[in-house]
Amino acid sequence: GQITTLYNAINLYFSSLAFKMVNHSAASISAMRTTIINRIYPSGYPTTGIDHITTGVASPLASDSGNLASTDQLTLHITGIADRTPYIWHPITSNGKFAFVHLGHFYSATGTDIWELMEEGYLIRALIDAGYTVCGVYMPPANDGNEGKIHTLIPAAPYETIDDYHFFLDTTIRILNEYENDYTDFYMTGHSGGGWTTVMMAALEERITKSVSNAFPMPLKALSAAGKTIDWESALLGLNDIVDYGDLFLMGVSGGREQRQYLNRD
Repeated sequence: GQITTLYNAINLYFSSLAFKMVNHSAASISAMRTTIINRIYPSGYPTTGIDHITTGVASPLASDSGNLASTDQLTLHITGIADRTPYIWHPITSNGKFAFVHLGHFYSATGTDIWELMEEGYLIRALIDAGYTVCGVYMPPANDGNEGKIHTLIPAAPYETIDDYHFFLDTTIRILNEYENDYTDFYMTGHSGGGWTTVMMAALEERITKSVSNAFPMPLKALSAAGKTIDWESALLGLNDIVDYGDLFLMGVSGGREQRQYLNRD
């Protein structure tokens, strides 16, 4: 069936990564990174941090870690979409490391359920228990300003050209800018669309030393072989003439960094 075809194609594609690893040098990976950044950010890579931090807010999780000290809500102004409003959870006992948890696309009523639908709340609590400072980030909002909407409710416009990739990336970059001197390591994980964002960020940002993507992305050739359709950004429109996901995976582990991927059969 379609699933068998998809996974056979994935296995074949990943077996070809050995060729890419042999034929990509540190210099060629760096050059690819620069080319992608210049295409997405022709006017310059983001250098600013967070516009506003509201400290001591109520945690949006259904329940909290026993190691939670406080919760902040950030505000980032990004021209063209509603303000981004991610949360940061600070541990009582810290290990000095910072972890991004990036949600995927899905619809949720306002409130705590958006953090529990795909068990990100469980993951966030576990990370806080382990001493991480955790930042929870949504996908970009739909035109009505609501965050976390399912794919079919996200309009094709304005998210459809190379100029619009920054809507998915700016938030994480600017949070890194804000806190880069405060933590020893930055890790990132994401589900579905958040997994795509995680792979993109690890490819572009050497400050992210460990990354884990879940349920996406899959190689373009594997998706095509199985007859799967995907969102415009996942098809790497405006970039796929120079890179495929195999290149992005290698970029995400360059310089001795680590990346894991989980692609579930069901």
